Amino acid sequence: MTLATSQLIAAAVSSGQSTPDILIAGSQGESGADGASKPTAPSGGNGRNANCNWATGCTNSVRGGDGDDGDNGGNGGNGSDGGDAPSAKIFIGTLQGTVFVSGRGGNGGDGGDGGDGGWGGHGGKGGNGASDGAYSAPGSDGGTGGHGGDGGIGGDGGNGGNGGNVTLVVSQYEPDSQLVPATEPSHPGIGAPGGAPGGGGPGGSGGSRGGSSGPSGGSGDPGTPGTDGTRFGAPSTFDISQRELKPVIGVDITVTPGMILPITDRERNFNTVTIQQGGLISIQTSNEVRINKLVKVPGKVTVRTMESSSPLVKTTKRSGKAQKTRAKPKPKK
Repeated sequence: MTLATSQLIAAAVSSGQSTPDILIAGSQGESGADGASKPTAPSGGNGRNANCNWATGCTNSVRGGDGDDGDNGGNGGNGSDGGDAPSAKIFIGTLQGTVFVSGRGGNGGDGGDGGDGGWGGHGGKGGNGASDGAYSAPGSDGGTGGHGGDGGIGGDGGNGGNGGNVTLVVSQYEPDSQLVPATEPSHPGIGAPGGAPGGGGPGGSGGSRGGSSGPSGGSGDPGTPGTDGTRFGAPSTFDISQRELKPVIGVDITVTPGMILPITDRERNFNTVTIQQGGLISIQTSNEVRINKLVKVPGKVTVRTMESSSPLVKTTKRSGKAQKTRAKPKPKK
């Protein structure tokens, strides 16, 4: 970006402008879906109690059942690549005012978070011991808790899309009028964090009359985080020239503050287009766009946020998804 362009952008920003007047951009990559988190696994069944009778003897108690292992969390989806910007061709009969034209590819989509692993199930309680007369039977041990599931793998970020080749032809410039092109590489998407591991299930308590508690299950492993997209998109290029143009038949339209005017293949010829500061024209076609007169109205306005717009100047990389900080709750008994 030249010093002159930087000075023009700084002046526009100081007067309240926060978006370009004309945007030729690729579509933003979609974020990957988050992986499914898994529930706590089923608990083991309780062991049977011993039963003693002074006349016939005892039936022994039974150990508690083991808890099931937790399922692994689902993997996060990968973000899609940003779209390439169209190679726009804009023909302007008369230009009035300073018009900022921005071109860039779409940013890559962020990866989806890995799902949390399920907690292991509780071990079942050991059966109780018993005695009657001369006969007795000890209690049994509790079951082992299930192993926690692993966290799901985080999704990878998508690559940035490329800018297009933008052709701008003007037949006549009114005094103090100019086109100011600006571009930057699109950014790759951010890799997502892996899922949290599931904890091991507690061991079951031992039965009365000598049963021991079962061991707890081990925790799962945390999910591997996804990787950032590897490629920034190429910036747009601009070819600005001046030559005589024939007028076209088209409608008059005013782009008001906060309004986005998409120009597609359906309607590409205009008579007079007036852009009030804070309005935005989005070029979404590679076919010729013809405007008999393009007017930029200066002035300080309050511009609401427009999701499809692009800032005049972008100097930092997008921040990634916030890392998981929540603690996975322990399973209820």
